Amino acid sequence: MDNKTRRESTFAHKKQMEAPLTWEAPPYCEIIDLKENYYEEVLRLIKHHYLKEDPMCRSVNLLKDHESKQQYLDLIKIWMKDSTSLIAISKSSGRVIGTIIARINSLLDKTNTYSRVQIFQGKALELIMSLKSALVLQADAYSLFEVDKYLRIYILCVHPSYENNDLGAELLFSSYQVAMSLQLVAIAGIFTSAKNQKTASRVGFKKVTEIKYSTWIVNEEIVFNNSGIGNYSAAFMGKITPDENCQEEILESRRRFWEQEEENKKKHKTKNRNNCGNFLYVTTFHRKTDFFSSDYVLSGMTPPKHFRCDAIQ
Repeated sequence: MDNKTRRESTFAHKKQMEAPLTWEAPPYCEIIDLKENYYEEVLRLIKHHYLKEDPMCRSVNLLKDHESKQQYLDLIKIWMKDSTSLIAISKSSGRVIGTIIARINSLLDKTNTYSRVQIFQGKALELIMSLKSALVLQADAYSLFEVDKYLRIYILCVHPSYENNDLGAELLFSSYQVAMSLQLVAIAGIFTSAKNQKTASRVGFKKVTEIKYSTWIVNEEIVFNNSGIGNYSAAFMGKITPDENCQEEILESRRRFWEQEEENKKKHKTKNRNNCGNFLYVTTFHRKTDFFSSDYVLSGMTPPKHFRCDAIQ
């Protein structure tokens, strides 16, 4: 092998090593490891959606506290470098539509972020981290799972356009694939909204402990008093990862689910002209409700007031 061929081979090997791993994903997206070239796009997604919509961030007006906002984003960027985070990329647009920021927490690691609340600058961030620190201590995950390290989820963020596509659940599922690949027997995280708590429950996470927002009082004031409808607590949730014997069975079940979903879409999605003026009547099957829903597209008229969707028999 001459020098030129050797260099080309070395370069190709390096590129292959640097390429992100691809995880099992639904047909509309790819789920891959988060690499540095996506950091800025992921930070924008988090800034525009997570920091804006998260119950704790919203309650303390974190986006209006420039010092807190910037330090939180800097902290998230540090978490990203642990190479255990994931992103979902839309196959149609190529844009990042979701992310899960995770890192390994070790009992021997004395630099645990939430044990150093006092180093944070910015009042809003300090208020958030103080509650999360209390939750971590309360949960005592190392004793609970009888481990010296586990995969910790720090942020789960999905673009609003994909919240009804179970993308949050898909990212969580892929994260415990990551945990299994790293031979970690447990995965856990703090979920601050009812929506994310429900999503975590659906993929097998159990609530270990929680703190009600109404009970977190500083200087005789409830700190998180604007958490939004239905968001009553921050919860530490976790689960034991499946053993190797179960892993392939779970993946195969997941693939069959996606295949069935695609078949349902092809079978039930029809487009035809209805008798209601110029409406284009679209019937689409929704797996969550097992109902047909009707959308009226671009007509300049309003849809009929009385329309009943028939359940699938």
